[in-house]
Amino acid sequence: AQADTILPEPNWTLREARDAAAQVDAVAAVKPLFQLARAGRDEDLLRALASVAERADWPAPARERVLHTFALGLADLPPGAVSRDVTDWLLGYQPQTLVPHDDYPLAGVPLYGIGTAAAGALHSWQRQAAAAESSRLLQQGNEAWLEAWRAAGPARQRGFVDGLEGAGAEPLRGLADQALERLPAEPGLTAVAARAGILLSDPAVLEGTVAAGGGPDLAPALRSAAQTLDEIERADLLLHAIRHAPTVNASLAIAELAPGVLHQPEVAELLFARLADRALGPAAALALSKSKSPAVRERLEELAVSGAGLQAQRAEIAVETARQNAGGNRQ
Repeated sequence: AQADTILPEPNWTLREARDAAAQVDAVAAVKPLFQLARAGRDEDLLRALASVAERADWPAPARERVLHTFALGLADLPPGAVSRDVTDWLLGYQPQTLVPHDDYPLAGVPLYGIGTAAAGALHSWQRQAAAAESSRLLQQGNEAWLEAWRAAGPARQRGFVDGLEGAGAEPLRGLADQALERLPAEPGLTAVAARAGILLSDPAVLEGTVAAGGGPDLAPALRSAAQTLDEIERADLLLHAIRHAPTVNASLAIAELAPGVLHQPEVAELLFARLADRALGPAAALALSKSKSPAVRERLEELAVSGAGLQAQRAEIAVETARQNAGGNRQ
C-alpha cells in the first residue's frame, strides 16, 4: 500500500518539456479536433484524439499540450457537445510528461492535466445546463426548484443559483422566504437565500441570511453583497451581522464588508466596542487597522497606550498592522 502512495519520478525538466511542447503549433493542431466536435462526429473525434496521443513524430509534451488545449476548450462548447465516450477518454488519459513538483522536486507531476481539464469542462456544462433549467423550475413552484436543487451535485447547484437571475420578482420572493425559513436546518441554502436577496435588492433577506446561514457559501455571498449594495445598505448589513449573527458569520461580515464603510461613525464605534470581545476582537482590530481616518488611528494609538486588557492588546495589534501595511505600500 505504501508503494501506491509514492509519486513517480519526473521524466522531464520543466524547461525541456515546455521547449518540446512548443515544437508543435497547438492552435493549428487542435483546430480539426474542434471541427469534428462541432460536427457531432464523435467516433471520428475519438480516433483523432488517439492519433494525437500516439504520434511518434511529436514529443510527448507536444502531444499532451494539444490534448490539454482541446480538453480546456470543451468548456466553450454547448453542454453535451461531445459524447460521454469522448469525455471518458479524456478523463482516463494517463499523462506521460512528468515535471518536478514545485515543493518536492524528486516527485513528478503532470505538466498537462488533461483529465482535470476535461473534468472542468464537464463541471461547466452541468452548471450551464442547470442555469437554463432554473427559471423554468421556479415557475413550477418553490418546492419543485428546491427539490431539484437538493438532488443536484455541486456544479448543478451553482447553476441553479446562477439561473435565478432570469426569474421574476414574485417567484424569487417566494423562494427567498422559503430558503430563509429553512436556513437553520439547511445551511446549504445560504447561497440560494443570498442570491435571491441580491437580485431582489432586499437587505432584509441578506440580514436573515447572515444571521441564520453558514458554510462555505457565506463568504462569497457577503463578497457579492459588498459589490452590489450601496454604502448605507452595506453598513446596515454589517451592523446587523455584528449585533445579531453568530460569531463566525459576524467575523466574515467584518472582513468582507467593513473595508468600504469604515468612515461611517456608527461602524467605527461598534468595531471599537468589539475590540475587547474575545471572539470578534481580532476581526475588529484587523478592520480598524485598514482605516485611513486620522481620528481612528489616534484613538487606536491612545487605547494601545492607556487602555486595559484585551482592548489595549487588540488596539496595539491594529496599530502595528497599520504600520506594517503602510511600510509595505511605500516599497
